[in-house]
Amino acid sequence: MTHLHARGINTYARRIDRGTEFINKDLQNWCHTKGMEIQMTAPYSPSQNGVAERINRTLVELARAMINAAKLPKFLWEPAVAHVAYVQNRAYTIAIQSMTPYQAWHGTKLNITHLREFGAPVWILLQGQNIARKILPKSKRCAYVSYNDANKSVLYYNAETRKILVSRNYVFLTARPAEPTEEIVITETPHKGEQEEQDMCEVIDKNKTNK
Repeated sequence: MTHLHARGINTYARRIDRGTEFINKDLQNWCHTKGMEIQMTAPYSPSQNGVAERINRTLVELARAMINAAKLPKFLWEPAVAHVAYVQNRAYTIAIQSMTPYQAWHGTKLNITHLREFGAPVWILLQGQNIARKILPKSKRCAYVSYNDANKSVLYYNAETRKILVSRNYVFLTARPAEPTEEIVITETPHKGEQEEQDMCEVIDKNKTNK
């Protein structure tokens, strides 16, 4: 909400449920100073905040599908949801068909060449280790989790340490599609003796037909 006000976008009301993370003195005082009304839904009535509830369900279901498809641990649900939201903001929607939500918010066309599938294999350069790496591998295969626009880095999951780390020195090794092989056409050209023999056969055949 502070980001909205910093961009000059005024918010007149907020509709929230009765969760304790929203209903507290600090938030109520801040909304009061900004002239913002707090609209609370009735208990056990998620339909009164249907738009937010539907997008939450969409994010969770897509995150579940990505984690299961990548065969990653279930505790990675938080970065999975963040990655789904990141992709959703860069995809076209029914509400805004002429541009993506990212374009509508920032007013600039985005670049999506860095997008990768959640859990895709990414090779991270090993750095900052007190081990002589003359013969040892200099990179390690990890699982791609998300992308950080702020410092142009990737978030990856290290299965050995079970941690999510950040690195700017990475590379994706994706298999290229097989290119069709060129068709080689071989034309047989008869040599001089074969050509004379073919000509003689043609002359004999013509004489037989004339008789």
